Amino acid sequence: MSKRLLLLVVMCFLMAAATRLGLTTVLWTDNAGDYANPGDKVIQRKILRRIGNGGIILIHDGVQQTIDVLPEVITSLRKRGFRFVTLAEMAMQRPGGVQADWRTARCVSRR
Repeated sequence: MSKRLLLLVVMCFLMAAATRLGLTTVLWTDNAGDYANPGDKVIQRKILRRIGNGGIILIHDGVQQTIDVLPEVITSLRKRGFRFVTLAEMAMQRPGGVQADWRTARCVSRR
């Protein structure tokens, strides 16, 4: 089994378990790749190029390059009209709330 397929299977089981427990699973739309320490400008470019309305950016605390570039990223995004909100606020702003179905990840479940 490939690593990618194994990851998908694990994610399906985790998301199904969370759903059964009444928990909400939140993933990201944009990965800055900061964990690999690619450099300030690479992190900034990835975030600013990929982000869209309703986007959730995956960044890691404790990564110095992220800490260094974050104020500039926030300023740039605000100038482009983006606002920063909590997940709860995001859910309230969308018609019908934020809805996702773990099965859209092409997981196979037995019923």
